[in-house]
Amino acid sequence: MFNFLVVTHLISLLALVVISYVVFSQKYLSHWKYLILTIGMCFCYSFGYLLEIFSSCLEEALICLAIEYMGLAFLPLSYFLLICNFCNIKLHKAFSISLGLYGCVVLTSVIFSKKVHLYYSSVAFVDSGLFPHMEQGHGILYIIYLIIQFSLFILSGFYSL
Repeated sequence: MFNFLVVTHLISLLALVVISYVVFSQKYLSHWKYLILTIGMCFCYSFGYLLEIFSSCLEEALICLAIEYMGLAFLPLSYFLLICNFCNIKLHKAFSISLGLYGCVVLTSVIFSKKVHLYYSSVAFVDSGLFPHMEQGHGILYIIYLIIQFSLFILSGFYSL
């Protein structure tokens, strides 16, 4: 099962590189920048998770988690911006900036999650299961992030109808 996860992640990373090449070569599309941004966030998240699979201690896993959240903290925003651009919906600049700043807050709280327990209330590294992994307790910023992420995905789906 471990090998299956690794191979699947390697295939997805390769697919993201190929897709980004195809999108980058078609710069005449008005929304290609948002596509590249979304693909980049997905790549960063997948690459960080692949590294986390191979981590053997809590410190390594926390570094990999920070790499994951360099993409994951901004993925809902990039997806929402892509859909709004694709549907020609103008957003207020303050709204986009505030969502970006919240992504920065999430990323910062994940990076310092061992000392600041706002995003993750607890962090532990366990050796049980298919492979050694991290277990996290969820803090208040995590719950707020999920609400914002769910809201943005619902709005994106509504706008794309």
